[in-house]
Amino acid sequence: MGNGTDRSQRWDDIRREQFGSINTLLLTLATGLLAFQASPLIGEQRPTGCAYRVTVISIVVLAGSVAAGVFCAWSRLNDARLTARVTRSPGDELRQSADRAGKWSWLLLKWQMGLFLPGAVLVGVRILL
Repeated sequence: MGNGTDRSQRWDDIRREQFGSINTLLLTLATGLLAFQASPLIGEQRPTGCAYRVTVISIVVLAGSVAAGVFCAWSRLNDARLTARVTRSPGDELRQSADRAGKWSWLLLKWQMGLFLPGAVLVGVRILL
């Protein structure tokens, strides 16, 4: 019985570590692409026509990804805090709050990734224009 619990705990630790790594990676890449897309709008040679529209849309989408990533990180910290409180004083209400925070974290990670991917594609489209 102890071996199964150890294995489960090890995989939970790996899952938590990977969750944080993916969140950080997407947040870093989205921030970099956001800066890359915003730089032509600040410079003297601004894109025009379709390239301008693609640039603005990608900025909005990537900003959404960054916002989702920041909220995801905050939600994950809140989830960890609540989980630590549950281990010190177990209670159904605290456990339900921790479960909700965990579900929010996963939802926000999905939104972060779902906004990052089209934003990155739009960056590629703008480069080709």
